[in-house]
Parts: sequence; C-alpha cells; structure tokens
Amino acid sequence: MIKKLKRAVAMSLGLKEDEIAIKEVCKNNGVTGTGFTLKDKRVSPCVYVDGALKAIENGESIAGVAKEIADIFKENDAPIVNISKEKILKNSIIVLVNADKNREMLKHTPHKRLCDLACVVRVMLQEFEGKLASTVAHNRLLEEYGITEEELFENAMKNTKENSGFSCRPIGDVMAEMSGDDEYKSSPMLVATNKDKTFGASILAFGDMIEEYVRKIGGDVYILPSSVHEILILPKKYDYEVEFLKMMVEDVNRSCVEPSDILSDSVYEYSLEDKQVKLVA
Repeated sequence: MIKKLKRAVAMSLGLKEDEIAIKEVCKNNGVTGTGFTLKDKRVSPCVYVDGALKAIENGESIAGVAKEIADIFKENDAPIVNISKEKILKNSIIVLVNADKNREMLKHTPHKRLCDLACVVRVMLQEFEGKLASTVAHNRLLEEYGITEEELFENAMKNTKENSGFSCRPIGDVMAEMSGDDEYKSSPMLVATNKDKTFGASILAFGDMIEEYVRKIGGDVYILPSSVHEILILPKKYDYEVEFLKMMVEDVNRSCVEPSDILSDSVYEYSLEDKQVKLVA
C-alpha cells in the first residue's frame, strides 16, 4: 500500500518515483512514524503518512490522499537556506523528554538530567503545515557547525525563557476556554505551559519561574507531568496521597495522551525550603 501511495504522490508532483524516499522516523519516547521526503533537497519536510494509510484502509481513494500529501510538499516548497551556527543558536529551545524511554537517543544527544527526565535542545527550523518543523540538536549537528554544548544550552535556555510566554493558570479557567465546560471550576489544580502549548513542560527546567508560581500559591506543591506540553501543579495543602496522584498520572497517560507526548509516570514536588524539583513517586 505504501508503495502505491508513494507512486501516486510522485505522479501528483510530476516526479519520478525514486525521487521520493520512504523514511522511518524515531520520534519522542521511541515511537516511530513513517514519512515521505524528497531526495533532491538537502533539507526536506518529512510528511508522515501513517494517518494517510489508515484513511486509505477506511475507504478513501489513493489518488485523493496522494494529492493532499503532494499539496503539503508544494505549499512548503521553499528550501531551508542559510542554515548556520547563528541560525541554530537563535532558534534553539529547551524541551523535556523522558530519560529512560529516550535513552538510545540521549547516547548521541547533548542533554542535562532533571530527576528521571532529560533536557534536550530542539532547533525550530521552518514553518511547515501551520507548525514549526524542528530537529533535536544531536552531537553530529554540533560538530558540523562548530557549536559547543555550553553555548547550545546557554542560548536555548535564554531563548526559551524570553520567548515562550510561560503561564500558570487554574485548570478550571483553561478548560472553560477550551470547551466551555465548568466541570473543573472548583479544582485546586493549576496548568503551567507556554503560549503555544507546545513543549510547555520545559518550564520545569526554570527553577526561578517555578519558585515564583509556588510563592504565589503560598506553599509547597506537587507537580504532575500532564504531557511534554504542560504540567499540572497541585498545592500540597489539599493532602492528596502521593500514591493516588501517581496512579492518576499513569491512568491519564495510558488513556488520554499520545505515546509520543508522554513525559513521565512520576510525581514530583517543589518546596520553598529546598528550591528544587524532586522526584517523590
């Protein structure tokens, strides 16, 4: 099926079939995806086709699906130019990942540990299908452009803090905005993320910002990893059992979060006395 789809995409683009490559991509947490890239471009968007293949299985025509994929390539035809050390450093951000689930990737990727998590740097390269195409900064990239690990993290931390627009809001307000549902209005939980709600859990890497939120809350807190995109903050004064919170995180991860978006099954805490994020369960 994938070869037929590849052939149809090539026809839609006016290309030879061998000018399109089938690429297996390892995403976050070891989750893999299948995509198409264009061989004649040094940097080409990788258009994931797993969903397209399912659509074909569900009755959509190969020609119709192929046209949609071809349109994505056409809309993003401008090649990424002038990639340089300066551009990489300017467009780098901090992203948190699960250290164990990404242990193979971390073997060749600069990172800093935070409990059972790892801070890595992602380089945001180009607008693509309404989103930013990006890549994790691995050792080979640093070697090719003469970037040291120290300057990579220094710039990524600065960029993330200055541009992410982090916020911490009551979960009731967030849910009401998203769906008009006031079910969570009385919940004591708060949601911390960034303005784009993408890779917002990286706020955990900024202890000064966590401390600021905790001081406003007025006491020590538990931190629940909702996903790589956000965290939940729960004041300890509500006396929730840690075991219950861990069970809740695990259940939500299994039933509501995409495997590639899972951050951790753990529960963390932040105390004003220690001024650091700690793993508690």
